[in-house]
Amino acid sequence: MPAASRGLPRESSINKGKKTASQRHPVRKRSYPAHVMAVLGTFIVGLGAFGLACLFSELPGARYDAGAVGERVAAALRGVAGEWAIILPLVVVATGVIVAVERAAGAVASRVAGLACIAVALLGLSGAGRVGMRMAAWLSWAVGKAGSAVLCAVILLAGVSLVADVPVPRLLTGMARVVARGGRWGARGLVMVSKTLLRAVSFVATRILLPLFEEPEPAAVAEEDQHRVAHQTSVRAEATEARSEGPVRPAARPRIRSSGSKDEAAPAHGGTVAGEAVLPGKKLEPPRDGGYVLPPITLLGYPARPAKWKQGEAPDHSKLLEETLASFGVKGRVTQVDRGPVVTRYELAPAPGIKVSKIMSLTDDIALALAASGVRLEAPIPGKSAIGIEVPNPEISFVYLREVLQSSEFQRHKSKLAIALGKDIAGKPVVGDLENMLHLLVAGATGSGKSVCLNALIASILFKATPEEVKLLMIDPKRVELTTYDGIPHLLAPVVTDTREAGGYLRWVAQEMDNRYRLLGANGVRNIERYNSLCKSGKLRDAEARPLPYIVVIIDELGDLMMVAQKDVEDVVSQLAFMARAAGIHLVLATQRPSADVVTGIIKMNIPSRIAFAVPSQVDSRVILDTGGAERLLGKGDMLFFPVGAPKPIRVQGAYVSDSEIEAIVDFVRAQAEPTYVAESVTRETTDGESLGEEDPLFEDAVRLILETEEASISKLQRRFRIGYTRAARLIDAMESRGLVGPYEGSKPRKVLTTLERWDATRAKARDSSRDS
Repeated sequence: MPAASRGLPRESSINKGKKTASQRHPVRKRSYPAHVMAVLGTFIVGLGAFGLACLFSELPGARYDAGAVGERVAAALRGVAGEWAIILPLVVVATGVIVAVERAAGAVASRVAGLACIAVALLGLSGAGRVGMRMAAWLSWAVGKAGSAVLCAVILLAGVSLVADVPVPRLLTGMARVVARGGRWGARGLVMVSKTLLRAVSFVATRILLPLFEEPEPAAVAEEDQHRVAHQTSVRAEATEARSEGPVRPAARPRIRSSGSKDEAAPAHGGTVAGEAVLPGKKLEPPRDGGYVLPPITLLGYPARPAKWKQGEAPDHSKLLEETLASFGVKGRVTQVDRGPVVTRYELAPAPGIKVSKIMSLTDDIALALAASGVRLEAPIPGKSAIGIEVPNPEISFVYLREVLQSSEFQRHKSKLAIALGKDIAGKPVVGDLENMLHLLVAGATGSGKSVCLNALIASILFKATPEEVKLLMIDPKRVELTTYDGIPHLLAPVVTDTREAGGYLRWVAQEMDNRYRLLGANGVRNIERYNSLCKSGKLRDAEARPLPYIVVIIDELGDLMMVAQKDVEDVVSQLAFMARAAGIHLVLATQRPSADVVTGIIKMNIPSRIAFAVPSQVDSRVILDTGGAERLLGKGDMLFFPVGAPKPIRVQGAYVSDSEIEAIVDFVRAQAEPTYVAESVTRETTDGESLGEEDPLFEDAVRLILETEEASISKLQRRFRIGYTRAARLIDAMESRGLVGPYEGSKPRKVLTTLERWDATRAKARDSSRDS
């Protein structure tokens, strides 16, 4: 029944004169005050600009520092977006601009969403960083590589449409017009470039190449020679005049460059930037104020482009790794993947109840499943409840010395003995410090990268310290590795190549150590750091005292020295390794034969920091590191760095420096000053057995012991006087030269040729004759 027939009031009559809710409160677009949006947008732009500044601060040649917070921000951005990290701060800056300009909340939200779509699409297409890598891997698994590319392109197009506030069809039409117009401009430009190249080739052929094949007249040749001589004379005069007017800025490379060229990079740390060319064969003079010019970083070449990370490689390997372990009854999950220059480390979290030893026994099976040349397991990773499985990369990215020298870790290091070693598995620069490492042992097979590591170590010191701050003593029995550095002003002596003189130079270092300890004791200080600090502040008792330089002794092949002069070398090396650190003396010992007779227990005990390159067997690895692992290294700079105090060795890809770069550095340093050789060999004074024995304070007591027991034994002297084998053997040799004991007869004991009474009588006559004289 109709409402009207039931007597009910009509709806129109009831609602007549009443307004609906929408009529009472009309809907308005939500907006914010202009000044609030401007302040908020400015703040967001500032955040994005700070992120850009943090990223730019780590570029080569950056002249500002973003601080500790900035360094962490840059690291976080790189971790998220990798090589495309600049996208994130740019998106933040664009968001700030949109917020400051737009007042409507809806417009702000749509454009910010468009920016997010653009960032996501670019990261998905590039596969950069952790976000991009995981996104690319998931898309590749879900829709394949072609589908992921199409999907990312659609997201990118949608983002551009939202940001530009332009419909997609109109946007596509505009893009087509731009492409067509660009094609026409490109064709015109190509025609112009072709015509210019043809003209240039014609000019070179007719004006330059053709006269070279024509024989010049004698008068023309004489005139040309006169012109060349006059030009060289004028250039030398200009160089001399420039030196007289102000400090000389040496060239980045020892070659002539045009006057308009400028050096564009700063030195590695401190010092003066070098930028002007120097004539070849002409000695480079230091600035008139006596300052030393540190080598510029431009002496080193630019690093090559690193190998790209293949999309989907990490997830595929992770899944394959989990399946391989599961087939052997080992359940676990890959929690993190870190790709380094040479190897990729998969962090495996084993299931409860799985023994680590069981996983360690599957090393060869894992290598077979992953088709890898060799796999190394680290169990557990220090600070994590996971096992590291290190798999070689299909493409190797070399680490160049310039990369490490330009890193903030090296630039901010205050020590003059900072050394650039390379990069770890995560791609972070590894910088060592000889002051904290005390002494360093470097060992590895031939061709594993040991010599390059030594060159990088020496180059790091040359880039960091002046000759007044660090002195070097180099011993090179092979005569080919360290002779390149002969003549640099940092040397205490010419590069020692004669193994017979090596012991004498090491004894000179021991004497210098004793002299320094006397000097430190006279001034009431405990180490060289405190002495130099008081010396610079003028608080020492001796007002004319000068700071002491650090001394780094580098022995390239310890095995050759131990074979030729073990008695002369082992004792001195052990003494220096045990005592020399506080006196500012540090040892760097390198060998390619890490056997127990070369790296003896005494030497290992006093040299706590070690670097192991690839070695043939686990026995050699244990000699170097006291643990295995070096036998599974890949060579070509792949090393295990075991600094003092570290719980486990760190895998590092060593920094590469070429021979030409070393020569450029040496030429630059050598041109500034002549070396002042103060070290001298004392071999002749100490090799004579008689003088050695009589100078030893134990000689008299040792003779009395041998004559009383009538048994000439080296082991007896070692046990009674608690001395080393070398010293005891030296005492026996001295007795033999004096005619007290007989010569060595193999397994038979030496004969005692005199008695205690005769010895006492001989000594009494010697004292009487000296008293009468």
